[in-house]
Amino acid sequence: MKPSPLHALWALSARAMASSVELSATLGVSQQTASRWLSELVDEGFIERAAGAYRVTNAGRKYLQQLSPQAPKQITGRVFTGLGEGRYYLSQKGYQDQFEALLGFKPYPGTLNLRLDDAENRQANVALRAQPGRYLRGFSVKERTFGGARCYACRISGRHLGAVIVPERTHYPEDVVELLSPFFLRKKLGLKDGDAIRVVLKNE
Repeated sequence: MKPSPLHALWALSARAMASSVELSATLGVSQQTASRWLSELVDEGFIERAAGAYRVTNAGRKYLQQLSPQAPKQITGRVFTGLGEGRYYLSQKGYQDQFEALLGFKPYPGTLNLRLDDAENRQANVALRAQPGRYLRGFSVKERTFGGARCYACRISGRHLGAVIVPERTHYPEDVVELLSPFFLRKKLGLKDGDAIRVVLKNE
């Protein structure tokens, strides 16, 4: 199946926010084609431009939900060492002040990163990101702006309280899941890179 504006909408929902250059690389089309599709999606009200990139609107997410109404029940991936940026961002007071009301816990300052090895789990992640989730507001400190994110409540390994977080500004593609938890999960669960983790998602 050839890529289309709908594929661009799905790809954008999976990344939370992306530029026309990033989408053209993801879809294997020219930047000119990606820009044209993005312009069409803006006209439809399915996406909006923000901070030099694009993100899906609530109308766009509702449209995707109509195409794929069932949110995934679980996602399984393998632990890997990330970029190490989670600790810095999660320690920001502007985020910390929102977490307890949003998720019911204050997360450990760092994320557990999972790599999704197969198409079924990657598609589940795309479907999850099409859901509205719980919105973590962005904020500014002096001259620096911190972007928003969407969170999805879950149970890690089926029993530990947690959440999937999808930042508006992320370096990770749709084959990666970032997890929040009140605990340092690597220590609590004795995890090492390559270990498989099952994430059971809460219907919201």
